[in-house]
Amino acid sequence: EDALNLPSGPYEIPLMIQDRKFGVDGSLLYPPPQDGTHPMWMQEFFGDTICVNGKAAPFLEVEPRKYRFRLVNASNSRFYHLTLLPADAKGKPTGAPADAPPFRQVGSDGGLLPAPLQSHYLIFSPGERFDLVIDFSEHKGENFALLNDAPAPYARGGEIVPKDVMLFKVTKLLAGKDTSSLPDALSPWAPLNPTHAVRERILALTEMDRPSDGYTLIGLLGQRHWDDPITEDPKAGSTEIWSFANATGDVHPIHLHLVQFQVLNRQPFDVKSYIETGKLNFAGMPMPPESNERPAWKDTVKTYAGYVTRVIARFDLPVGAATSPGQEFRYVWHCHVLEHEDNEMMRPYKIVA
Repeated sequence: EDALNLPSGPYEIPLMIQDRKFGVDGSLLYPPPQDGTHPMWMQEFFGDTICVNGKAAPFLEVEPRKYRFRLVNASNSRFYHLTLLPADAKGKPTGAPADAPPFRQVGSDGGLLPAPLQSHYLIFSPGERFDLVIDFSEHKGENFALLNDAPAPYARGGEIVPKDVMLFKVTKLLAGKDTSSLPDALSPWAPLNPTHAVRERILALTEMDRPSDGYTLIGLLGQRHWDDPITEDPKAGSTEIWSFANATGDVHPIHLHLVQFQVLNRQPFDVKSYIETGKLNFAGMPMPPESNERPAWKDTVKTYAGYVTRVIARFDLPVGAATSPGQEFRYVWHCHVLEHEDNEMMRPYKIVA
């Protein structure tokens, strides 16, 4: 990676994005749910203020040059639809995303992409990471607002949507010539072959709602609780396809520990029939992954309501792990919405040596 000469040092900056609520004294506030089922648990938490690296709607002064930003969505439940727009010094937009420097994505959850991917927006679920280069070199003296307009819950809406994420001010003097680069090729990538998969697991994502008002009582993975017997048991070194059948009304970011996977496709299915019979009846043809999902190594994937989302992974144990035949190693997979994984949307799985 160092040989690629991407922006580094003071020009490589982590951005941890979280929405939060604050009490009148400035303390963090996690309000008890209205008419909830538990004094502290709610279906999802949505704050009215977006914080970056612990600061509420901050600004960052940058030089007119390339910067590398490593983003992580560390919010409890909020998805983001991020755009960068020209703005005045107070962050009020004065133009369109096409008038701002584009996002040039160089990496995802599992590391570098094979080549940079250019876009003017990002859809960002809890637990996902984006590795970006933004070039401010032609924008000396200008300001750019990073804004959010994703519905909450995603994508149904109904909850508050704070828009201000942060402001970039291209006001610092150039400390020296920008010698960093953004190469056309970044890292080799080879697709995993679905024909090499020893099995496909169909894994249901379901919720039980309160009949009176639809309030979610509990969410389940594979129709099982956390402490039910383990049912996912890949053989070490084997390749499997995991197909997440989302029968809920939410988009769940599903995260697998240990492995990096590749997204294969998404396919709509008849949810009502699946809930009643347990059989998948597809309602359309498979759809290709989103543009920044393949080719890419991922460990968190957005599973859309009413779709089967298929990923493929090779379940290798860590390099150098001492094993004996039949030995079991336990990991977890879960929804990355914090309130969901805390209310049964987390399951153990085991790798068998």
